[in-house]
Amino acid sequence: MHINLKTLILEGVKEKAAEDFLKQSIKNTEWDSKILAAGGYVRDELIGREPKDLDILVLAPNGGIEFSKWITKKIGNYKEGSNPVIFERFGTSKFNLNGITHNGIDLTGFEIEAVMPRSEKYTAGSRKPEVGISNLQGDAERRDLTVNALFKNLSTGKIEDPTGKGLDDLKKGVIRTPLDPDKTFTDDGLRMLRIIRFYAKYNWKIPLNVIKSIKKNASQLNNISKERISDELNKMLLTTSPDKAIKLLKVVGLLPYVIPE
Repeated sequence: MHINLKTLILEGVKEKAAEDFLKQSIKNTEWDSKILAAGGYVRDELIGREPKDLDILVLAPNGGIEFSKWITKKIGNYKEGSNPVIFERFGTSKFNLNGITHNGIDLTGFEIEAVMPRSEKYTAGSRKPEVGISNLQGDAERRDLTVNALFKNLSTGKIEDPTGKGLDDLKKGVIRTPLDPDKTFTDDGLRMLRIIRFYAKYNWKIPLNVIKSIKKNASQLNNISKERISDELNKMLLTTSPDKAIKLLKVVGLLPYVIPE
C-alpha cells in the first residue's frame, strides 16, 4: 500500500489553516462568534491529536445553509447547485475552499460541512429522522457520545460542553452517551459499534449501564445496512487493539450481527 507522506503531514496543517481562515473571514461580521467547530475535530485537538474533518455548527436557524452561501460568495467561488451543496431536508450544506491560500497553505479541495443546531426524531426501524430547529444543548444531546458533543467557538477559542460531561469524560477516558443509552441506541444502533471502536482505539472505559444497554439493544443492528456495519468493523480492525474489539463484540452480543459466520 502506497502512503503519501506529504498528504499525511499536510492533513492536520490544512485543517488548522482552514479553521483560521474562517476565523478571520467572520471577524466583525454578522457571523462573528456564531461559528463553532464540532465533534471529533474538537475531541482530537483536546487530546493532542492532529484534528481532522473540520465540521462546523452555525448558531442560527438554517445557519449551515445560509453561512455556506455567504462564505462562498465572499471568497468568490460560489456556484449554484455545486458550491455549496445543499441538503435542505437536514438543514446542512457542504462547501469547498477552492482557490484559497491561507498562511501559505493551499486549501483547494478542502471541504467543510456546515449544520444548524438541530433535533432529530426517529420513527422505529427508520434511519431517516424528522429534523427540527434546536439549540446548542439539543444539538449536543442528539450526538453519539459526550466526548463528541464538544464545540469550539472559532472567534473566541472557548470550548463549549453543553452536556456538562464531555470534558470530564475526555479527561478520565470514559465512553458514554449524552442521553439515556437506550434512547441513543434506539435512534441509531450503529452507535453501539462506535462505542466498541472507541474502546479499542483509545482503551477508554465503558460504564456498566452503557454495556447493559448495548446487550439490551443489540437487535437494533437489524435496522442498519450491511455497508455501514462493515465500515465500522473495518475501522475497528485498523485500531491498535482489534482483538479487544472482537472480544467485546462477543461479550455484549453484537458479534452475530457483525460477523454472523
